[in-house]
Amino acid sequence: MDIIHAPLDASHAFSYLWHRSQLSFIVMEEWSSQFIPPEQPHTLRSFLNSFRHCIQHITFMHTHCFAHLDISVRNVLTDYDGRYACIDYETSRRFREPPAEAEEGVFSGSTVLIHQPRAAEVPPEVEKGHSTSPYAMDVWALGMLISKAGTSTGFDVPELRLVTKGMLEPRWERRPTAKMVLKQFEQAITKIPEERLNSVPYP
Repeated sequence: MDIIHAPLDASHAFSYLWHRSQLSFIVMEEWSSQFIPPEQPHTLRSFLNSFRHCIQHITFMHTHCFAHLDISVRNVLTDYDGRYACIDYETSRRFREPPAEAEEGVFSGSTVLIHQPRAAEVPPEVEKGHSTSPYAMDVWALGMLISKAGTSTGFDVPELRLVTKGMLEPRWERRPTAKMVLKQFEQAITKIPEERLNSVPYP
């Protein structure tokens, strides 16, 4: 059994001993930040399933009023057994209300706004110094993740281009909500034939 010793500052020893019952360590199995298992065959179906997990994850968070605010390829891990998870919640925030959604599935102007420049994927409105919806910022970053993962892994999925185009809309008010993205994603992949879903882009 390994013992982890917490750093102890002598000047704060009493405070540490008083509060050490509230000190916790979370030990997790080691996952990878590579979407595709190195040197292993990987089908388009399993690749798309990784995106489905990510979109479902963010949709769930938004429904419960949480925004991640730093979605990127390096902040999504996998165990190569069909499970994916977001990490690094340092900048994430919880709000009083979930995304305000217009009838067409895009963000409503009444949604909460933030000024959040710190993130791996910064949407255009933030780069210009403007406020944005935290939920729309997540959608932008998720769109960048999907685009970059497809390029870096060799999977060309033209059916998803229309989905990511909306996610990367320069005006945040016109981006689809995560809930709508999930719906559009599911509709898009139904157009992909079985032989392509079972294909492997490289040996």
